[in-house]
Amino acid sequence: MDGSQEGSTIWVVDDDASVRKLLTDYLGRLGFRVDTFEVGLDAIEAARARTPDLFLLDIGLPDVNGYAVCKRLKADPLTAPVPVIFLSGWDETVDRLNAFGCGGVDCLSKPIDLDELRVRVDTHLKLRLLQRQLEGQNRQLEDLVCQRSRELFDAHQRLSILDHAKSAFLELISHELRTPLTGLFGVAEILLGKTASDPGQQKLHRIYWNTQARLMQIIEDALLLTRIDVSKGPFNRSVLPLRRIVAAAIASASPLASSRTVAIGSPPELPQWVLGDERLLARAFTSLIETSVKFSLAGETVRFELGDRSDHAIVAIRSRGRTVPEHVFARFFDVLAIAEPITPGGDLGLGPALAQRIVKLFSGGVTVRNEGDSGIVLEVTLRTVEAPAACPPEPPG
Repeated sequence: MDGSQEGSTIWVVDDDASVRKLLTDYLGRLGFRVDTFEVGLDAIEAARARTPDLFLLDIGLPDVNGYAVCKRLKADPLTAPVPVIFLSGWDETVDRLNAFGCGGVDCLSKPIDLDELRVRVDTHLKLRLLQRQLEGQNRQLEDLVCQRSRELFDAHQRLSILDHAKSAFLELISHELRTPLTGLFGVAEILLGKTASDPGQQKLHRIYWNTQARLMQIIEDALLLTRIDVSKGPFNRSVLPLRRIVAAAIASASPLASSRTVAIGSPPELPQWVLGDERLLARAFTSLIETSVKFSLAGETVRFELGDRSDHAIVAIRSRGRTVPEHVFARFFDVLAIAEPITPGGDLGLGPALAQRIVKLFSGGVTVRNEGDSGIVLEVTLRTVEAPAACPPEPPG
């Protein structure tokens, strides 16, 4: 016998006293704990208080036959997993079929061959042990899944709190700062107006107007980010010429490019049409072009390339100058995630995050990569659609 089975409890249910004594003595010598029952109902009642590891059950019991006893054992969740080996005084095929049909795992004929009994008992106790181990592993796995689920739920709750805090901060910028800044700007403009004719103050005037434009842009971007991240829209969707969107973005980004002595090249032929909100998509491209300008060295040119992939248009915006540090890539498009200045043209602000979210609204995507050590490539992918039937082709330029 396998040592792992020693000490297992076996119940012998048989109305023949000689069989009970034979099995008790033999199984006891093998190291099993053996209890015997003459009546099947007594065994059923006793099993409600303590459950054995295996039943040896006679078919021909005087009160209720072994088949009925087995069915009642299998109907009780406490005793259902316990293997039942039938003992039959008749070596008939029908007895074996009935034994298996009511839930038995094996059937031995009388007179009992003790060597065969030992092998059958050992086999089914091993199977029962493996079943218990599997049940234990399943419970451990369920406990682990429950624990991980709780941890994920807690993490989700913390992320929700942080996301709410971020959204609340954006709303604060968008709504609460607008009124006091309007008053501040008004006072500043009155004071600056008194020195408007002084040539020595022109630099101060430029700093003020650039700062005011920058602050107002941050507020507008924060308000738009709040709409996208919190309210989720609604946003207009129209069939639009990609050429017109990029042209509007170039016009919007040109003042920043001029102030940094960076040129913006002409876009390539853009025959594709896309689905989206024209103002939002133009804002996204403006943010990306301005980002490229900030990565460019003075005297360089921001260039465009067009690619196609099945039903998508790919617009690559290339700059020459500085590259993105490796530790920044993973959070390049995150809101308020890049605290340090990483370009010669100033901090990136909310531009990349806003552009990525706008493009994503319309089933597109934005990526960034370094082009060696000489600059970056911002790549916009947008799903293309058929041009409206009644709409003439967009004129070039």
